[in-house]
Amino acid sequence: MKKHNPFETGAAEYDSWFQENAAIFQSELSAIRACFLSDKKTLEIGIGTGAFALPLGIKEGLEPSEDMAAICEAKGIHVERGEAEELPYESGSYEQIAMITVDCFLNDIDQALEEIRRVLTPDGNFIMAFLDRETPLGQIYEAGKEDDPIYRYATLRSSEEILTLLQKHHFTITGICQTVTELVNKEQPVLKGYGKGVFVAVQAKKQ
Repeated sequence: MKKHNPFETGAAEYDSWFQENAAIFQSELSAIRACFLSDKKTLEIGIGTGAFALPLGIKEGLEPSEDMAAICEAKGIHVERGEAEELPYESGSYEQIAMITVDCFLNDIDQALEEIRRVLTPDGNFIMAFLDRETPLGQIYEAGKEDDPIYRYATLRSSEEILTLLQKHHFTITGICQTVTELVNKEQPVLKGYGKGVFVAVQAKKQ
């Protein structure tokens, strides 16, 4: 059964979160940058409104929500409409793929990871950022998600689950870092590993 897409409405409100919580956003962006290779042809899956893509210099993305895609395209980013489970790209066509807090909304994460692996070049770089359910803040998100208009539809996972999934789909983990240990709008350090910060970024290489 296909999951409800909570991003079909409220795209402008979603985009405004990044301005209203600029310091937290910068912390998350720093974690992504720790895994990001700036000289690679890059695709972002679930590009949303382009909040991460714009500062990272990502010029192409995939997005199922029409409203999100429209905001992203207005920022000068090319957006294809589609789902992660059926990527509309040729095999081996991107050197780097980023997927940021999208895993919890996928219909079939295994199929999505297979598609990502297909579209990456040999030794391609994959950045997967997610909200770690097993961290202190993750537990708060999990406990209160039924009252949230977006995250009530999310399936949050632990870092261990994500790492197991990546290895299952023949990715080699090359780095992992974390940030956002408290819900305060201030810049927070990027730490190695996982278990403390709710926002985790994993760097993996296609085997």
